[in-house]
Amino acid sequence: MKNILFSIGLVTIVYYANAQNAYEALRYSQTHAGGTARGLGVGGAFGALGADLTSTGLNPGGLGMYRRSEASLSLNLNAINSSSNFSNNAEQLKLNFNSPNFGLVLNRTYEDSRGNRSRGKWVGINFAFGFTRYANFNSKRFYKNETDAVSILPELANELNGINPSSVEYGSASFESVLAYAGYAINPSFDDSLRYEAVTAGEKIGKEISVNTQGKIDEMSFAVATNYNNKIYFGATLGIPLITYTETMLYSEYDVDNTIANFNNFELEKRIRTSGGGVNLKLGAVYVVNDWLRLGTALHTPSYVRLNDKFSSNINSVLDTISYEAASPDGSFKYKMLTPWKGIGSIALILKKYGFISFDYEYADFRNNRFIFENNFQSFENNLNKNIDNTLNISHTLRAGAEGVIKNFRIRGGYNISTNPFNQAFQVYNSRPLQSFSGGFGYRGQQFNIDFAYIRSINDSPLLLADNVVSSDKITRSNFIITFGLRF
Repeated sequence: MKNILFSIGLVTIVYYANAQNAYEALRYSQTHAGGTARGLGVGGAFGALGADLTSTGLNPGGLGMYRRSEASLSLNLNAINSSSNFSNNAEQLKLNFNSPNFGLVLNRTYEDSRGNRSRGKWVGINFAFGFTRYANFNSKRFYKNETDAVSILPELANELNGINPSSVEYGSASFESVLAYAGYAINPSFDDSLRYEAVTAGEKIGKEISVNTQGKIDEMSFAVATNYNNKIYFGATLGIPLITYTETMLYSEYDVDNTIANFNNFELEKRIRTSGGGVNLKLGAVYVVNDWLRLGTALHTPSYVRLNDKFSSNINSVLDTISYEAASPDGSFKYKMLTPWKGIGSIALILKKYGFISFDYEYADFRNNRFIFENNFQSFENNLNKNIDNTLNISHTLRAGAEGVIKNFRIRGGYNISTNPFNQAFQVYNSRPLQSFSGGFGYRGQQFNIDFAYIRSINDSPLLLADNVVSSDKITRSNFIITFGLRF
């Protein structure tokens, strides 16, 4: 086996140059509507409404509308289907069961035993604790091409040109080229030891890529809200986002027609796990104009997040009947991130005892995502943040929903659309905006409620398969949510 020098420090540099990017920045900053089955059943358009735990992460002013204490628990069955127009591929389905929302609201009303207010026009104060899922990264993707696939090995061989074979190590070239050299998929030329050749150069190959991702963004919330004269409701939420993300990519090339001398196949497996947490603040207010009109506004500060990436790779190549294996050392990289500010404006039309119609508009400038690294990575940080400025863009989100009331029963529907957060020049294929359609029903009694919702969302999710190779996959998610609520 070739003598490959391993260095954690150098591995970190090479990993950094190929891992942090605008796609990762967007992954941890583009959250979606989260909450109860009632809130999601109306498309998440709950900014001017209230008395529901959905308000905790949207417009905490709505929590001031609670007149009683409440405990709530939601359960969700999530089905994720992915398909791609990158090469030939098969649709992949993945199921997941989780609890996307639970929480508790404690109500205190400023009234004496006779119902008289004890603090002037201040009616009461509510305290809330909640746990909500705002992003789900679970997916399973598969790509295959046996017609016009191009091997990555010649390009990786070019990266090594000019390097003495005894000096090929992590830090001297990209992560993948060093592993390919270790697995004999790349070798020095017989004519010139400083020039490298790939075993697949100029030959027809088949290619398969499977990518399995898991993870989520959950947020633990602590909120407080007040009620002024049943007219204006103010609220604030301290959010603690918790992030986990795991990606395993298995990349393989093989001799389709069994015509390549000294080559059968090779597999490159890359693994990365990201975990971390942070803090943010959400401020909101709801103004009751009259019996039929409510207005809401909310401001979400950037999330300040600390993240830790752990990563490793290995290669397995089969040349004729001989198999070669090589593995990288385990590496890690700690860094920080700032997500963008978000602003939300809302309006709701209250149809008295018949229900409501509501609309939310959300603004987020994803160009303001920022990675923050240690001093010795300043040049990488500057270049990366400039790349984010050029790659990402402003995103506008519109949510609309309605609820109809028939005695104690409710029926709901909603729609949600977000513009593509990528700059037009960096959109892959004909990228679709994120859209979701929702519907649901429920029963609301004096002491308890039970609600059901179905949400179907469709969007293009970019995935970086290799340097300058991006697949835009159509991701369809179906969520079946049930929420149980108890008032006391």
